[in-house]
Amino acid sequence: MKDKTTLLVKVLSMLLLVLLLGSPVIAETETDLVEREDEHGNLRLENEYIAIVVNQSENAMGRFAVETTGGDPARDDDENKPMIYGRPQPWPSFTTVKIDGDNYVFGGETERRAGQGENYGELIEPPQVVGDSIITVFELGGLEVEQTLMFERSSTTGLYDTARIEYNMTNITEDSKSVGLRIMLDTMLGENDGAPFRIRDQAITTDTMFEGDDLPSFYQSFDSLTDPQVTSQGTFIGESVDTPDRVYMSNWGSLADGAWDFNFNPGEEFVREGEFEIDSAIAMYWDPVEIEPGETLTYSTNYGLAGISMVPGLLSLGVTSPSEFAFSERNPEFPVVAYIENTAEITAENVVARLNLPDQLTSDEIERDLGDLEEDEVTQVSWNVRATTDNLPDTLNFEVEVDADNTDSNVAARELNVIAPAELEANLFSVEEMVLREGDLYPIPYTIRAEVENVGGATFYGFESEMILPPGLDFARYEKANKNAGMIRPGEKLTIDWKVVPLDVEGTFPFAVQIRGQDGYSRTLRERVNIPATSPTIYLLADRSSEEVDYLTLKVKGSYLDDIEDIEFKLRYDDEKLTPIYNTRGTAFVRDGRLMAWAGPEEITSEHFSFNEELPADINSGGLAKILFKLEDKELSYDQLGLEIFDLVALSGDGEEIDLRIEQIQLEEEK
Repeated sequence: MKDKTTLLVKVLSMLLLVLLLGSPVIAETETDLVEREDEHGNLRLENEYIAIVVNQSENAMGRFAVETTGGDPARDDDENKPMIYGRPQPWPSFTTVKIDGDNYVFGGETERRAGQGENYGELIEPPQVVGDSIITVFELGGLEVEQTLMFERSSTTGLYDTARIEYNMTNITEDSKSVGLRIMLDTMLGENDGAPFRIRDQAITTDTMFEGDDLPSFYQSFDSLTDPQVTSQGTFIGESVDTPDRVYMSNWGSLADGAWDFNFNPGEEFVREGEFEIDSAIAMYWDPVEIEPGETLTYSTNYGLAGISMVPGLLSLGVTSPSEFAFSERNPEFPVVAYIENTAEITAENVVARLNLPDQLTSDEIERDLGDLEEDEVTQVSWNVRATTDNLPDTLNFEVEVDADNTDSNVAARELNVIAPAELEANLFSVEEMVLREGDLYPIPYTIRAEVENVGGATFYGFESEMILPPGLDFARYEKANKNAGMIRPGEKLTIDWKVVPLDVEGTFPFAVQIRGQDGYSRTLRERVNIPATSPTIYLLADRSSEEVDYLTLKVKGSYLDDIEDIEFKLRYDDEKLTPIYNTRGTAFVRDGRLMAWAGPEEITSEHFSFNEELPADINSGGLAKILFKLEDKELSYDQLGLEIFDLVALSGDGEEIDLRIEQIQLEEEK
């Protein structure tokens, strides 16, 4: 610390910080949402911080903008400001899907400059609020593309002041597809359409591209540390987003005129060709990859308010860092970025920025020499911070201090909430045991369920699950092997069902579910299902509509009768308890509305019915006979009526006897 830095200056700086920012931000639960249509016909989904605005008109349907509502709670002058330009209706920002080398613009066709004359698709679902999201679906070149816009908690504020922009692209053809994505955003901070993109130690004001290891975790934008209109942040790397392959920062005009390739001139200012005002925009690219029929490719990014602790002064200071962090082997460190603006009317000499950390945290080069700062010049510096111990408290506080030889110093503080990493508990099981009922397998389709709960402290991102079936089991009609949930918040529990059917097999069969997600997470759950053996069966099915009714309908039915041509059996009953009223053919002897030949009972005695029937060709299952009885005592239960099949003989077309399993009386409501 320079000699002129006094305790009084420190105290005043900290007091000013508290007055400006209030209490430290604590991570909140999701806030109440408001859905409405504005005066321009846009669909809006709002919370107390920002609004997501989606164009519902035919011209550029589905395009979106982001605006503040209440904005940063620590500020009272950033309400109702644009962050992604789109007034009165969103159109300047658009998304391109590259399919087999051809560019398709997502959403409705436009008469405006951005994306004009490009390929477009067919509307499947117009913009609509589903739960906490606005979802729009178009078919583009054999892909079903779903745009999902929702609120996400910011990494630096801990508030739901960020828009999550997600695209799910499903191949609905029978051929593989080469699929890439570009998301172009026309960023704007209030009235400022050309604020620099601030990345690590750089303020980007000219055409610049980042890729690979050079890609930063995030960028931030603001026009002034002393009086910013709006501060914004976009995220490239993190658990909540899909890292793009490349990011371009350029002028909006060039990006608007090229749906994929565009006029990119490194080092050229963000000024549209032939004009004089700065107009910055950003484009994120995910290079084409192959997806097979039925597969879904998902990419997402986040854009919203930035959490910057700002303290005005001769050396105005802003500091940003995550509001919460889960230390792990995959994520051992978090970034801290400090912005310094010289608001003095002189050159600030020998400026030094210092990161003051508690004992549990450390970083390399905690003191940085920044040289001289000219009047109104802004510079920035960054650190990567890691833990020195596994035994961390729930909250850690640190500060960045800046001073110079000839000006007063300044200090800004940040708070870090230490949370447990995401942790999944999962269970795989069959909802019901597969049994034989009425001679057939039940239930069909069969339900296999996975229950997955996030018992950790952080959100689990990129959740995907895939059911793996053995030969002999297949998915029911319209069922899918892959089911993705995107994210699972702390304490949230997912229930995922798959409907499957057996394929003429019996025995015990293994099945598995593979779970995948953030940072290469992979886990396989295994279980088994027992499929009972099926065989030709004859059974009784009884129906009595209520306890007040004196009549009982008895159906004699059969299953798996394909190989049987002739069947002979007797049906016993207790004549003291039941009186036959009439009998008729069953459903096996009715085809396409026509009655088939049915011999009926050969003999009816006071004890039994005798049947000897030739079955119609190609009959697998159905009713053999239906008999109506009068109950002599309404209080009698079914098992007291003496109903029973006996003397059963079944013959094939070659006269060979076939074994039939007998299931005695079963209640109609148990079917």
